[in-house]
Amino acid sequence: MQVFQRATAALFAALFSGTAAAADADCVPQKDIDVAQIDARIVLVGETHGTREIPRFTAGLVCSLLRAGKSVVLGVEHSGQQQESFNRYLRSAGSEADRQMLLQGQSWKTYADGRGSVAMLELVETLRTLRHGGQRVGVLAFSRNDNLQVPMEAADRAFLTPDDDLLQSRIADRMMADTVMNAAILYPRYVVVALAGSGHTSTVQGTDRDPAFMPMGQLLTAQVPAFIIGFETGGGEHWAYGLGGGRVRAIDAGPTFAGGTRVDQIVRIDRLTASKPARDATGP
Repeated sequence: MQVFQRATAALFAALFSGTAAAADADCVPQKDIDVAQIDARIVLVGETHGTREIPRFTAGLVCSLLRAGKSVVLGVEHSGQQQESFNRYLRSAGSEADRQMLLQGQSWKTYADGRGSVAMLELVETLRTLRHGGQRVGVLAFSRNDNLQVPMEAADRAFLTPDDDLLQSRIADRMMADTVMNAAILYPRYVVVALAGSGHTSTVQGTDRDPAFMPMGQLLTAQVPAFIIGFETGGGEHWAYGLGGGRVRAIDAGPTFAGGTRVDQIVRIDRLTASKPARDATGP
């Protein structure tokens, strides 16, 4: 356990060291939430994947927290095996070559359902710019790490049965909760803002597929304080996958979070618009 804690601490130290706090962050704050009311060190932002507006709101939330004198870890729903590529990009000059190297990460391909969108890339770029401007910010890839290669033969990897898929979903949210909580424990001077699908930030146990499923939000709030942000909208569109592959799909008007879940602040967005995958988009 001590070996694991030292290795994890070294990872976060490499990610967050070398910047100084500055109250005059050069960024655009959001206007929907008074961050003075946020006492918790963990903030969960429950998104609908594949929109322009929610990542932009999250960038504004990070800005508001910085202007309030707080340091910020931005958690993004990308595989933990991509952590070093995020670290490298935040240290880089943000050139086109740097962006293309970041986008070579497997999660930008696998998560072309909105988690790897142009808007998400813009959000990460905002953090890179803030960091280079002297702000105490970092990006944390907190989704499940599937880089398991024992045995090393690709043929030995199992084709998942429906039951195995349910088990992996449970594992994923436990790992996400543990990673976010560990960041908050290791870096108590930071606010961890975790942007994830609203199904993960939910505090309600069970889904139609799996009554035993415990989402990240439920697992976290059972152990530590957290502030949960949800959204409601007049409708719109997002980029999503489904039958027929990835495309722009409609979003109904109303709340984008599950009924019964705890939400500490609802943010109203009049209309959501789709953001394409960053790896192959020719526009936003």
